Amino acid sequence: MREKMNSQDLHIKAISIADEAFIKKFSGQLDEAKLLFKEALHYEKEAALSAQRDKIGEPSISILLKSAASLAINCDEFREAEKLISIALYGDDLSAERGSR
Repeated sequence: MREKMNSQDLHIKAISIADEAFIKKFSGQLDEAKLLFKEALHYEKEAALSAQRDKIGEPSISILLKSAASLAINCDEFREAEKLISIALYGDDLSAERGSR
């Protein structure tokens, strides 16, 4: 059985994928970059959810949400970015957003 990743592991995975996405973006491979940004967004959003669930606290949760919002912008998911920023500002529970993907 696969072990569940914690927020730090999820964040590290998101950053690694985002690094690859930026390389693709800057080399003109925009479609591939967008897909990677979307994958990184998934992991960063999961990292924020995990941080909330584990009650890691602020500002860590808001920083993860801001990072996820930035990734959302990079894959043209502007409404998702707006939601993530709002959650970070409001301090709302991200788990309510989980089902709306």
